[in-house]
Amino acid sequence: MKAICEHDGIQIDPHNLEEIAKNGAGSMRDAQSLLDQVIAFCGKEIDPGAVESVLGIVGQNALATFIDCVAQRDAAGLLEQVSEVIAHGKDLGYFCRDLIEYLRNLMLVKVAGNAESLLSGQTANLDTLKTQAAAFQPDEPQQLFQVVSKAEVEMKRSSLPQLVFAMAFLC
Repeated sequence: MKAICEHDGIQIDPHNLEEIAKNGAGSMRDAQSLLDQVIAFCGKEIDPGAVESVLGIVGQNALATFIDCVAQRDAAGLLEQVSEVIAHGKDLGYFCRDLIEYLRNLMLVKVAGNAESLLSGQTANLDTLKTQAAAFQPDEPQQLFQVVSKAEVEMKRSSLPQLVFAMAFLC
C-alpha cells in the first residue's frame, strides 16, 4: 500500500497505513478497497483523523481515556466514553478489537522489561501505556482482556450491543 501511495502521490503517514492494513484483516484486496475509500474521502493528503472517520475506528487517545476511566473505576466516565463512541458513529466491534490490542500492549508494558521492542512500531503512546500500567495490579490487564473478549462475542449475538459493552465494564 505504501508503494501505491508513493506511485499515486498520496501523502499518508505510516500509522494510518497500518490502521488500514489492520482493518483489511489480512486481505490485500480489502485493504486496498479501504485505502481507496480513504483517498476518495480525503484526496491526496490524508490527515490522521480522516482514517479513523472513514473506517469508523477510534483512535489511541479514546482508548487511553477509556482505560484511564477503568483504572480510576470511574463508572460515569466509562458510560460517557461508550456514549461518545456511539455518538461519533464508531463501530463498537472495532472498538473492542482495538481495545483488546491496547490491553495486550498495556500488559506487555506491565510485565516486559523491553516493551519497546515487543510493541513492533506502536511506540507512539508508550509513555501513556507506562503510566497506565503502573495504575494496575499485574493480573488486571489480563482480566480486562478477558472481559472485553467475552463482551465482543456477546455483542455479536445481542440486539443491544451497546448495553452489553457498557455492562461488561460496570461490574
